[in-house]
Amino acid sequence: MARRGRFSPRFSGGRSGFRRRGGETLPLKVRAVVIVLVVLAGLGGLFRFVNQRAAALASLDPDSLCPKAGPVSQFDVLIDRTDALTEIQGEALKRQILAWADAVPKHGAFKVYEVGHGGALLQPVVSVCNPGDGSDQSSLDSNPRMWRQRYQEKFTAPVQDMLERMRLDEEQARSPIMEGVQAIAVKDFGPDAPRGPKALMVVSDLLQNQTGFSLYKAVPGIDTFWPTPYATSLRVNLTGIHVEVYMLHRLKAASKQTDALGKFWIDWLERQGAQVDAFKSVPG
Repeated sequence: MARRGRFSPRFSGGRSGFRRRGGETLPLKVRAVVIVLVVLAGLGGLFRFVNQRAAALASLDPDSLCPKAGPVSQFDVLIDRTDALTEIQGEALKRQILAWADAVPKHGAFKVYEVGHGGALLQPVVSVCNPGDGSDQSSLDSNPRMWRQRYQEKFTAPVQDMLERMRLDEEQARSPIMEGVQAIAVKDFGPDAPRGPKALMVVSDLLQNQTGFSLYKAVPGIDTFWPTPYATSLRVNLTGIHVEVYMLHRLKAASKQTDALGKFWIDWLERQGAQVDAFKSVPG
């Protein structure tokens, strides 16, 4: 009896110790499972993130860098290249155009057209969307340096190349500025235009010179000009378009670039629904 009594506590104590060890391993197993689940969830989230970024990149047109579904905004520049720029004008215009380009939002369209170049229905010399400069890209799933390079090649370099060519231009006999505005309105500001902001910058000496109508001869009032057959052929809907006019001064035609000339253009644009936000002069 004494021996069995001594055995029983030892057996009981052993059982009790086994239960404590099992109780300690259970929380460890739970924590391990939780950690595995958290890691799997994180990897799943990263996988979805990478796929979303890849899908966003695939949704861009490789040439224009515009979304295949269409740009979010439209910013156009019409430049009068019928006369060469002075060095001061060229430098001022270069800085202004690059500032405009930098202000275009990501996935917004930026186009530059030239008066007198590209036929009646102008073709842009620069047509690209801002793809972003890579500053919002993660090194985990993309290459920020690649994005910056694409930005420079597709967005900035073409603008700089065009400005260099403009300094070498020779004087042209015709200056179809109004036709240029009409062509841009038809191409970029029609029913299929982006729903976001739309703007047009007109950079010109404003001396329209076409067969049957020349502002070198005289500047008519808008009420006199508006019902003429020539004016009727130029009408287009500019409703909702924000327009800014930048006058290029010409020494040979300084006497023609009067306040009346500026007022005529503002009146003509507003008569077609445009919102003229500014009228400025290009230095030089």
